[in-house]
Amino acid sequence: MKGAALALALAVGLAAGPAAAEVRRFEVVGAVALDPAKPLPAPRQAALRAALQEAVARAAQEVERERSGQEPAPGEAPPAVPGEPTEYAVSYRVLEDRGEQDALLAGGATGGREYVVLAEVQIDVGRVREALGGGASVPEAAPAPAPAGPISFRLELLGIPSPAVWTAIRRALAQAGAASVVPVELEQGRAIVQVESGLGADRTLERLLQAGLPAGLGLALEPLPEEAGTRRLLVREGIAPPPPPATPVD
Repeated sequence: MKGAALALALAVGLAAGPAAAEVRRFEVVGAVALDPAKPLPAPRQAALRAALQEAVARAAQEVERERSGQEPAPGEAPPAVPGEPTEYAVSYRVLEDRGEQDALLAGGATGGREYVVLAEVQIDVGRVREALGGGASVPEAAPAPAPAGPISFRLELLGIPSPAVWTAIRRALAQAGAASVVPVELEQGRAIVQVESGLGADRTLERLLQAGLPAGLGLALEPLPEEAGTRRLLVREGIAPPPPPATPVD
């Protein structure tokens, strides 16, 4: 793979213990039709996104099958899952870059071409189930006064120890006012994400730091100096409360 941005590979603590998210592995093919009249700027990434969508769709089908106890009818479309497929992916990597080939999978014009990748995708099935209405939703924080229109900023997260923590950070950002959190570069223990928030970067991060991560994780977020216009946060172990003062002995 030629760099984290091209590989779009995230491996955030896949060996996490029982507290990790409900993760299932899917091996999927992603294909995107190529139109010579409208060339794609990054066909490989477009094909990988198609693979992520396919993995989320398969996870949704499994959730629906478990709920109903019935197999889907032939040709039945999977349940629609809202949001971006990256919101449900704990990790993803290209197993085989098949490149351009005659169109067979992407539904392009007869005799056309397509770009194809084979990918391994780890999906947080619990998050898919929740999105489909099968789990308790996380209450959103009350909105604060915000400037008109969403503001986009880049955020680097360091020291991410597990999929559960990655999911907790995404949810905490949403509660702090983020409308979307889209991964840009993903690798073990680290993520760079593009955040859109009507509150702006300062207010969103202020709310995130004030709320912190769930107490059960025992982790805290520490702001780091900004680098090249990218905001930065470190995930570290939380500081234990100080012991009570000793009772004086007479």
